[in-house]
Amino acid sequence: MFAFGLTTLSQALLIPQQTSPGGPHRAISLLVLATTIFRAELAILLSATGLTLLLSNRIPPRQLITVVIGTLCAALVVSVPLDSYFWQKPVWPELWGFYFNAVLGSSSAWGVSPWHYYFTSAIPRTRHHASTLLVPSLSYIALYSLQPHKETRFIFYVVPPLTAAAALGADYVTSRRSKSKTYKVATLILISSVLATATASTAMLLVSSLNYPGGDALSHLQDLIARTTTTTTTTTTPDGTPPRRQSSPPTPTS
Repeated sequence: MFAFGLTTLSQALLIPQQTSPGGPHRAISLLVLATTIFRAELAILLSATGLTLLLSNRIPPRQLITVVIGTLCAALVVSVPLDSYFWQKPVWPELWGFYFNAVLGSSSAWGVSPWHYYFTSAIPRTRHHASTLLVPSLSYIALYSLQPHKETRFIFYVVPPLTAAAALGADYVTSRRSKSKTYKVATLILISSVLATATASTAMLLVSSLNYPGGDALSHLQDLIARTTTTTTTTTTPDGTPPRRQSSPPTPTS
């Protein structure tokens, strides 16, 4: 979750309209922090982003190297001593995690998926400005697809930039709706797709709530506690002691 926040802020700094003179530098710093402290696989996104910035001349090579090394050292000063204390041995957790999952391939024990698993939907065409968001994100997904073990949570980091790229495409279409019928129809389709997506998401949320074993178990536990409490309340006296059994009066005999 912390890595997700850092990567989202990083991608926001790369949007051309919002980029300040130091935007790319701060974006790289945030990615280095997220990679070093929280998620080692983000090294792929970091590499793709750095290469994109270099090819687009938005950051000189020397400055890129300086930012990466400086931030890496600062992150290690935070991560290694703290994590070594909790693990009770010298360790850089993300480096060990990378070695365990990628080098040893041990993550495959949790299942493998085909290389195209992450590409479950087409990416809409967007304007040129979106390339800064699309190229690193798609490169990250493509390279990470080489890892046999796959989970959706591993690519959550690229959801915000891909959503932003889609928003740029939607803005391009809607801002031209008065120029032709094609753009007007496309705008109506976009609006309808948003409503349909919201409806489908709500329905899937309701279905998921009924198909969650943990929630079902908690519900049964709460019912059991409620029944136990009710039984205890009805079988005790106000002072907490069990009620005394009253002997029935003798039956009169003739």
